[in-house]
Amino acid sequence: MHVAAVDPEGTSPFSGEAEATTEEHNAVADAPNTPTATGTGETAISASWNKPNDNGGAITSYKVQYKKSPGGAWVDAPDVAGGDTLRTNITGLEPGTTYAVRVAAVDPEGQSPFSPESIASTATPPPPNAPKITSSTATPLTLNFKWSSGDGGPTTGYKAQYKKADEADWHTVNFPATSADATFKSLPSNTEHEFRVKAIGPGGESDWTSGQITTHMSTRDRLIWCDNKLKEEIDGSCPDVDVDVEKMKILLKEEINFEGGKAIIKEEDMSIQHQLEKTVVTLQSILEKKGFDKFHIRFDGHVHPTGKDMKCLVISYFRAAELVRRCVKAGCDPEFLHAYGFGQRMPVTSEKKRSDENRRVEINFLTFEQAVTIDEDARTLWSQIETTKEFKKFISDEGNYGDDTTDERLEMYAPPGPR
Repeated sequence: MHVAAVDPEGTSPFSGEAEATTEEHNAVADAPNTPTATGTGETAISASWNKPNDNGGAITSYKVQYKKSPGGAWVDAPDVAGGDTLRTNITGLEPGTTYAVRVAAVDPEGQSPFSPESIASTATPPPPNAPKITSSTATPLTLNFKWSSGDGGPTTGYKAQYKKADEADWHTVNFPATSADATFKSLPSNTEHEFRVKAIGPGGESDWTSGQITTHMSTRDRLIWCDNKLKEEIDGSCPDVDVDVEKMKILLKEEINFEGGKAIIKEEDMSIQHQLEKTVVTLQSILEKKGFDKFHIRFDGHVHPTGKDMKCLVISYFRAAELVRRCVKAGCDPEFLHAYGFGQRMPVTSEKKRSDENRRVEINFLTFEQAVTIDEDARTLWSQIETTKEFKKFISDEGNYGDDTTDERLEMYAPPGPR
């Protein structure tokens, strides 16, 4: 080459010539040969390869990719720095899975083609051990059982099944690995059921762990069973009291009436009260002798609307509780008798001449589901009324509740449990 200067007057003569040689351009490195891939555990694969022909350049790193095989999408593993580092460990993989691995060399000229794929598989873990059933419970319509996980391989879920003991086909429900119990609903009452559970994981399925349980008799089933036996034992001695199986109620031919504004039963209605006590005691005794669950019975107090809502609530509750107290005194287990007051909120008529129909105590047999919450409901009602002036005025007069033959205490009327 030579050089000349240029100014406003023109161009100078050229300089003498000088010579130079350009550097030769190197081709990108060749693709590595097929790497060697080996599973090194349940979640890792190691890969190694030979250094490819660099075509006069300097390999600076290697690009490594992997994918599930067949059909997966390629994923970049961390680059391997240095041309002479010829192995890597790919981690975070799924157990028991086949992967393809490939490698490309990187130099200043770019990236080589990828090598052919190498195939390797992560190790398959052992199957999980069978879970252990820790408890099982039943109601008339449901069964529940709990389990704890066993040792062994990892668990990704559980399979739980149930069936009637005399049936062949199982009903199956799948649960996530975080589950530790199963509840099956809408079952027939008083029926033996089998249930079982197994753990599922990448290594396979555990053995089944099984159990058996019998759903309780429903309230209606127990009433049907008791009805004839009750009639035999009562033998016509309680003509004013009837058990309505279909309505699940105890019906009184005549209401038990109370003195005005009080929870004191009128003397002329005490015979009906005694018949009620005998009926309830006999029912519970029949069930107890057979080993069946006793009936939970709720006494619901109602009064005629007066516009004084809180006063009505207080009176209606104490009237219901008075019937409960007397049934307990006659021999009933207090755990199964419950009082509640609805006050003036559920009248059966608005006609003044029929107002006596609103003053009543309805007696209901509870389902298992209703019995679960009744005491809490009663405690909530008690907490609402006990701080009111109407409540305090009512209990301040001992003539408003109880009788003169026993030493009554307010606690006898309060719902059970912490308040």
